[in-house]
Amino acid sequence: MLTDDGRIIEARVVLSTASPVNTLINLVGEEYFDESVIDRLRNIPPGGTSRLVIVSNGPIKLKGELNNYRDSILQLPFGETVVHGNYLIVTGLPTKDELSDYVSIDWSSIKAFELITPSDYESTFRLAGGNLNHLPMTEDYMFSNRPVPGWGGYSTPIRGSLPGWCGYVAWWTGDWGAWL
Repeated sequence: MLTDDGRIIEARVVLSTASPVNTLINLVGEEYFDESVIDRLRNIPPGGTSRLVIVSNGPIKLKGELNNYRDSILQLPFGETVVHGNYLIVTGLPTKDELSDYVSIDWSSIKAFELITPSDYESTFRLAGGNLNHLPMTEDYMFSNRPVPGWGGYSTPIRGSLPGWCGYVAWWTGDWGAWL
């Protein structure tokens, strides 16, 4: 491996948890892959989600029976939601009305509000399409299609490369030697 400062680090195995786009195109180099692989990675459809964080001076309460599931990850119609004490985190982008169907918030007591958009994720963390899961969680990119059809089970054409990408599916073969 060649570092930015010119040092060479030799290793039998390299584990990358950067997105497949960053790993394969930017770190390994697109010249090592078939054009169809690079085209697939360069044309990932946008579809990331926003994250909304609200911090209040007082407690934020879930309505009705949902309050029994405080501190849990709730699957609400607008996205995954966590309410803990005086903060709320939503992976999704509900309207104020949608949120108020499930959560009681004194909007005048909000002391912090942050909205992170897919373009923020893309520019800050280099996540292609702003996808928190590195690739879309759609049929075209699931299971043995992640990131490229036929690459499931931690296999890539690069000997000694272990992909640790978010959402990557591993099928343990019991043979470390296949990677080393």
